[in-house]
Amino acid sequence: MIAGSAGNAPGVVAIRVVALYRRNDGRVVHLHTVQIFQGGRDVSREAAEQGARASARAIGHDVDSLGALHLDQAPSEPGPYRADVASGMLAALGARRRTPRGIHGQRD
Repeated sequence: MIAGSAGNAPGVVAIRVVALYRRNDGRVVHLHTVQIFQGGRDVSREAAEQGARASARAIGHDVDSLGALHLDQAPSEPGPYRADVASGMLAALGARRRTPRGIHGQRD
């Protein structure tokens, strides 16, 4: 993810990324990114994880069963990913096959 600013917009001073993953196979099911701007309120790792879990819960994930991996930058390539807890990194699982969505988000 490229973060920047133009004109008089404040610059990004920090990025917090939380990958929520299934503990049994490491598959990342939710990726949450927080950008902190110059002069803005800092967001702790704990607050970023709380936000990630709240967002994931809102879309139907059982967040109590998920592990969390904290990163300093978002992945540069689209997913899917597996959390490599030993290295603290994400491993790409290969290209995801995209299926078209209908007008209300249902798969065609």
